Amino acid sequence: MRARLKAEELSASLRSQHEALQKSEERFRSLMHAVSQIVWTTDAEGRVSADSPSWRAFTGQPREKYLDGRYGWLECIHPEDRGRTVRQWVEALRLRKVFEAEHRLRRHDGTYRTMSVRGVPVATEDGQVREWVGIHIDITEQRRSEESASFLARASAVLSSSLDYEATLAHVARLVVPTLADWCAVDLLTADGGLERVAAAHREPEMVARVYEVLRHFELDWNASRGLARVLRTGEPEWLPTVPESFFGAGARDEHQTRLLHELGLASYVCVPLLSRGRILGALTLVYARGREYDEWTLRLAEDLARRAASSVDNARLFREAKEAVQVRDEFLSIASHELKTPLTPLRLKLHSLRRSARVAGDGAMDSRALLAHLDAAERQVSRLSRLIDSLLDVSRIGAGKLELDWEDVDLVEVVREVVGRFEPQATKAGCRVTLSAPGPVVGRWDRLRLDQVVTNLLTNALKYGAGKPVELSVSTQAGHAVLLVRDQGIGIDPGNLSRIFERFERAVSQRHYGGLGLGLYITRTIVQALGGTIEARSTPGEGSTFSVSLPGVYAERALRTPAS
Repeated sequence: MRARLKAEELSASLRSQHEALQKSEERFRSLMHAVSQIVWTTDAEGRVSADSPSWRAFTGQPREKYLDGRYGWLECIHPEDRGRTVRQWVEALRLRKVFEAEHRLRRHDGTYRTMSVRGVPVATEDGQVREWVGIHIDITEQRRSEESASFLARASAVLSSSLDYEATLAHVARLVVPTLADWCAVDLLTADGGLERVAAAHREPEMVARVYEVLRHFELDWNASRGLARVLRTGEPEWLPTVPESFFGAGARDEHQTRLLHELGLASYVCVPLLSRGRILGALTLVYARGREYDEWTLRLAEDLARRAASSVDNARLFREAKEAVQVRDEFLSIASHELKTPLTPLRLKLHSLRRSARVAGDGAMDSRALLAHLDAAERQVSRLSRLIDSLLDVSRIGAGKLELDWEDVDLVEVVREVVGRFEPQATKAGCRVTLSAPGPVVGRWDRLRLDQVVTNLLTNALKYGAGKPVELSVSTQAGHAVLLVRDQGIGIDPGNLSRIFERFERAVSQRHYGGLGLGLYITRTIVQALGGTIEARSTPGEGSTFSVSLPGVYAERALRTPAS
């Protein structure tokens, strides 16, 4: 009887344990279905023995494939990570220790996600491994954040290492490849509106020259709806996960350019603008040649890199401009000191001569003609000094935006004729015959004194640089504009200097040989623009120069006959 009771108790205990185990297993299976992470199990030897719905939902792998032997799951691991993963798994099985790994797992959409993997052995009471239970946790965003921070830190260190932005951008391009691209390019807008490829990199160094060459064969259509031109025009990024075949021919000059793009490879593409202080400086282009696609994470990283690169370029340019400005200032101060001192020297000599003459004459009257000659010479030097000071004051007014105009009805022909008459002594001294061609009055509403200043500056230059040769001035009207031309047959201006002669403190010739503050044309252009007009220069070295001023606001001929109200 007692034995039977013990047997019944044992049987009841076993049933209870079995039911508890069954419920525990059911809870575990339910957990495997419910959790968002991937949960899996294998037997003691590492063979997949039970289904994992979370694995199949993530990978899209068929059930029979997943349950196919020991390594059916391996086909979902990135090929580059398979060997390492198997070695770590086999080692954990052999030593019966916790399995920890990190690999890329293919998702059902074909993309790979970085996973942190942990598997633990489940032991029986006697210490034998009964099974393995593991979990895959998606750490893609975490790893990407870490990689982004590391990459941007390295890029920032490079960008801040030098003010030679072309060298630093080349270094950054080499960081981008192969981390973020198979090849990349950095293009900057130039001052004349062109485009310069300042840096490029490629996985295969011998292909870098072709990255530069492809731009030379690329004709930018600034109205294009996509591509580099659109990014530079709008300041908006462009992202093509898959580049269509039609993209290759867009903007190509010829088949050679299209062939270059095919050789370089263009499977996926990101182009982001270089923006600083609200200005578009250029663009950064990243390209996967084949096999990979850009996603939103890469786009965000590229935009962050582009912002840092643009800031570096902008700062380097500002430093360069500041350095050049300091150099120009120092040169100007040296020139200004010389120019201001030049009229003072003869003025001092004339005053000394007058004082000596007065002492010699004693109480007697000084010869009036000699006195007038001395005074005339002194007055000329004072006038020259006054003009120099006026030029400096005008520059100050222009810089402060306080160049005021006194608008009135002015006959431009009359102003030019007065200036030419006033310059007769200087023209004679320079050996220049000055002629004026003007068919009749050209009247408009302008500032008389400022127009006089414009004509004076242009005629001064013509006499200075065209000494010994004729100087021609003409006034005419064209389409409601007054046109003033000043031609000389002097030394001319090099084509490379034409774009800068209207800038402050600039000159196209040596100051030592021709003097001057380098302000005349700058002030002239500013006055002409303030009057609503334009000025341009044409020149051939050795043959002379022509300055053309166009001013709006000319009165119609009929209106000229009507007295001004």
